[in-house]
Amino acid sequence: MKPSPRSTPLPWSGADLRSRERDWKRNAVILAAARAFATRGYHNTSLDDLAAALNVTKPTIYSYVDSKEELLFECFKQGVDQILAGFSEAETRGGNARERLMTVARHYAIAVTGDFGWCMVRLEEENLEKTMSAKIKTL
Repeated sequence: MKPSPRSTPLPWSGADLRSRERDWKRNAVILAAARAFATRGYHNTSLDDLAAALNVTKPTIYSYVDSKEELLFECFKQGVDQILAGFSEAETRGGNARERLMTVARHYAIAVTGDFGWCMVRLEEENLEKTMSAKIKTL
């Protein structure tokens, strides 16, 4: 006897969808951290604060990052990535030097005035362990 084909999909997501959902949630944690750091400062923000803001538990936060310091690094990296996107766009679009510079400047302005700007501008190396500080310098 042949099994009948399922007319309804299984309730479990495929691996690709689960991966995208995890990335989306991790990015939400990083964005919440950036906003909290900008509002209250790095030292005045706890992972408990972030968990409460996201309506999750502290272990949930730890499932996406290893530490508050890693969150600060990821916020910094997001801002740097926004600026690097400006360089890529300028290279792709071409144009004269002024046009390319304006493209990079626009991306820079968006990055430093956006959610991740505080983390980029106010990041103090003494907040970071030496390994994390070295990691930032590679960006």
